[in-house]
Amino acid sequence: MSPGPARRAPPRSDGFTLIEMMAVVAVMALMFLLVVPETSLSSHRQLEHAAEAVMAELELARERAIATGTPHRLTLDLDEGTWHMERFEVPPPEAAPAPARDPRQPVSLVPPRPEQGGFEPLPGNGRLPRQVHLARVETPDGSVEVGAVGVEFARDGTATPAVLWLANDAGSSLGLEILPLADAVRILAAD
Repeated sequence: MSPGPARRAPPRSDGFTLIEMMAVVAVMALMFLLVVPETSLSSHRQLEHAAEAVMAELELARERAIATGTPHRLTLDLDEGTWHMERFEVPPPEAAPAPARDPRQPVSLVPPRPEQGGFEPLPGNGRLPRQVHLARVETPDGSVEVGAVGVEFARDGTATPAVLWLANDAGSSLGLEILPLADAVRILAAD
C-alpha cells in the first residue's frame, strides 16, 4: 500500500488577527481607566496627609508654647519642603555679685526681662513627600514663595495670622489657615 497524499498543516500566520489587536487595545483602555483616576486620588490623598502633618506640627508648636510659657516657632523651608521646630532660649545670666541694696527702697517684684536670646532648633524635623511642595506663605506683610518662613507662637499660644499653601505635582493645592483668635488651624480648599 502506498502512502496516501501527505497531509498539509494549515497555513500559519506570523502576525496578529484584528480581533486579537482589538482585545489588547480594549484591555489597555480598561487598565488606563482604572489606573488614572486612582493615581489622581492618590496624589490628592498625599496632599491631604501632608497638610495634616504640617497642621499637627503647628498645633504642637502652639501647645508647647503654652505648656512651657516659652515662645516656639515652626520654621518652614519652602525651597526644600522641610520644617523644624524651635524654642526661644535665653542664655543664663552671668554670675555677678549681688548689688548692695538700700533696705529703705522698695523691692521690685517684676522679674527682669532678658534682652538677649534667640530661637534654637529642637531635635527632629519633617519633610513633605516628593510630589508635594510648599507653594507660598501668605502673611500680613505679604506673600513669601522662596526661602524660610517662621510661624511664631507666643507664650500664650497666639500667633500672627498666616496661610500656608501646599501644592502637588498634579496641580491641586490646599491651604492651612492659622486663626490666632480661635487658637486653631484649619484646612482651606484650593485657591
